[in-house]
Amino acid sequence: MQPIGRSRGGQITKVHVVANSFGRLIVFKRAPRRMSDVPPAHSLIEQLPAAERVLTDTACDSDEFRELPEGRGSVPTIKPNPTRNNIPSFDERLLTKVAT
Repeated sequence: MQPIGRSRGGQITKVHVVANSFGRLIVFKRAPRRMSDVPPAHSLIEQLPAAERVLTDTACDSDEFRELPEGRGSVPTIKPNPTRNNIPSFDERLLTKVAT
């Protein structure tokens, strides 16, 4: 499967990035549009040293993904999917600050 494909809007791809606390790009990965966000995010996090905190959006909200940063001593800060039955705690102020 090629990372760049066609949709009604034209050529498409997903780009997953890891940035430092200054917003500088550390590493990136391209992925097909139809691929879940968790596998690329998982592989990006695995190849980097442990961080104090890992921030992601709702697309990476899975129990499996949350275990990776926790197992490395990092605090996962992931906006929970609203369809979850048990919503894990997260720092909403921090996610809001990063998004702006």
